[in-house]
Amino acid sequence: MPDSWDLSECARKAVAFRDERGFKTFNDPKNLAAAISIEAAELEEMFLWRGREEFGEIDRERMSEIADERADIVIYALIFAHDAEIDLRAAVDARIKKPG
Repeated sequence: MPDSWDLSECARKAVAFRDERGFKTFNDPKNLAAAISIEAAELEEMFLWRGREEFGEIDRERMSEIADERADIVIYALIFAHDAEIDLRAAVDARIKKPG
């Protein structure tokens, strides 16, 4: 059974999807950073003007929409890491070890 946290196959598919459609010319660091930010704002908007709620309180339809926005964020982040040649495992490990 594959590790659900191993995103290497997802990264490969995201880059292939991007490349097959000729979108690579639009994927410079500025645009990828903006795309991540915009998708994160779309996720945040889904909670705007709502009270605090637990994950178990979110209905299936809304959770599906939330999952789509989270996936968009991860896809752009994986493409960014790929293009910038960032080893995400090493970057996460290093960041966790840094104070603050």
